[in-house]
Amino acid sequence: MAAHAGKKAAVYAETGTPVAMTDEATTCLNPGTYTQYQITATSKRYVDRDTVITVKKNGVAQPSSSYTFQALGGIVTFTSSLLGTDVVTVTGAYRSVVKVAQFYDWKFDGELELLDQTCFGDEWQTYAPGPMRASGSGERFWLDNYFVDMFTNAKTFIIVLYVDDVSGK
Repeated sequence: MAAHAGKKAAVYAETGTPVAMTDEATTCLNPGTYTQYQITATSKRYVDRDTVITVKKNGVAQPSSSYTFQALGGIVTFTSSLLGTDVVTVTGAYRSVVKVAQFYDWKFDGELELLDQTCFGDEWQTYAPGPMRASGSGERFWLDNYFVDMFTNAKTFIIVLYVDDVSGK
């Protein structure tokens, strides 16, 4: 994986206990193919991963085999296209998040190790994906005792890395 770099980044932490949501409205992210939907309310897009999620299409619960759900961002991706008139809702629980730190001038690099699977007598070498290794660094922008408290008590952290565009901004 190629190295990435950027000028800004933020760290968010989950706070409190999960808050129930019922039949939460979604917005289609790809009109035309109608396969991806995101929870409309931005404050409810950090879905609790320990709570069972129910996805409904036009009020009818859908089998989990017909979609994938991304808890971070509250995104439902269906395996086949829906109609533009279909209404998709999500029932489950969300978590509140709070920004606890910022940093700048970050770098991230990841590498996938390939494991040799060649058998005796094979004419060609074969490989399978192995463990992923990653490293990163950043300059601290702000950090306080609240961050230290959250670090010891929070269940999950979300690191948002803003990648530089072509102009370097």
